[in-house]
Amino acid sequence: MHKIFIVNCVAHHMRWYWITVAIVAIIVGGLTYAGLSLLVVHSPYEKVVEKGDKVSVWYYGYIYYGKERRVFDTNMKKVADDNATYPKTISFKYPKKFEPLNFTVGSGQMIEGFDEGVVGMYEGETKLIIVPPEKGYKYDESKVKEIDRQIRLSVIENMTLDEFENKFNRTPYEGARYIEPKYGWEVLVADITGPNVKIIREVAAGENYYPYENLTSYYINVEAVDGGIIYAKIYAEKNIMLPDGGIIKDVSEDKITVDYNMEVAGKTLYFVVTVVYIEKS
Repeated sequence: MHKIFIVNCVAHHMRWYWITVAIVAIIVGGLTYAGLSLLVVHSPYEKVVEKGDKVSVWYYGYIYYGKERRVFDTNMKKVADDNATYPKTISFKYPKKFEPLNFTVGSGQMIEGFDEGVVGMYEGETKLIIVPPEKGYKYDESKVKEIDRQIRLSVIENMTLDEFENKFNRTPYEGARYIEPKYGWEVLVADITGPNVKIIREVAAGENYYPYENLTSYYINVEAVDGGIIYAKIYAEKNIMLPDGGIIKDVSEDKITVDYNMEVAGKTLYFVVTVVYIEKS
């Protein structure tokens, strides 16, 4: 009887032991799948990041477009090359080289939230750092501009030599033709007398003109040319980035809203960071 009781007790404890092992395995496995080192036990002798240390890290940063995450920056080639797994933001620029990012923690080289996020990390550790807007890139309302969609211009315009050079970024020659940067159409330099330049805009009603090379989603349609006046209208798509760095945020009947803030300004930022090396201060 005692033997049976002892065997049952042992079996009961063994059953609970294996249940506990299974639960721990599930938790650890889940965290490993998520790619986060939240349940890693470190030796007290390992180096840990502190303010003033020099560190080297691999990273990629992303923001959310609705429910979809999009990468805006990385120094990892596998992330930069993989647009299926890591779709990119409008403003993403492919890095010129891929190497660990080196900086001194707390020196002001990085945004505040990134600096704070690496503190306490160990060599080889990977961590998701979430940076709230107030510790990331500030948003400046003054950098949001509105452009009138309607264009009214004279076919013939007289300007000074300085005005021409500032507008066209080149020296005019009589009889030469140039592309007017703001509108994308040709102008003829009809006359140069002293410091004065006379230009003739050579446009045709019904034609589309493209101010930005290789950007067909922003163009100007000439509706009419009447009485020496060009009547035209700008057409553009939302969420495209212009060569001057502005992002088109809205297109109404009369206005186009262009945001010249960085795309990440005012947003919550997410960084997946791996510490490669720590040089203690």
